[in-house]
Amino acid sequence: DLLKKIAKRPAPGCMLMTGSTEYCDRIRGWQAMCLLVRFVTDDVLEEVCGHYFEAVSHNIHGQIRYFIEVFGVQLARRHPRAVLAKITSELRRPDLSTQHVCTLMIVAGNLTVGRYAAETAGAADVH
Repeated sequence: DLLKKIAKRPAPGCMLMTGSTEYCDRIRGWQAMCLLVRFVTDDVLEEVCGHYFEAVSHNIHGQIRYFIEVFGVQLARRHPRAVLAKITSELRRPDLSTQHVCTLMIVAGNLTVGRYAAETAGAADVH
């Protein structure tokens, strides 16, 4: 329920101003998800990825997006084939916002050429 709540598109006109209730709920929610990512098992991975990639598609405050990206990197480290396959699929879409593409590249970059490249080397061969 937490992931579903924080991944949904902000209501029209919602400003997510720093310190607002909505901002605090979302940033604390994504911080919590960064800790809870270790409990994402194969049986719930598809649902978690659905909510995660929905959240990535929204234009959202940079400080919140930071924790969305941290969660994405940690999720991809635990399930590299599934997450990199979805990222590859997403990057082929012509309708992505710049913020959306940047987040996908940050997550993919950490796994393919960045800090976690060695531990996910076998999974990075996604076509």
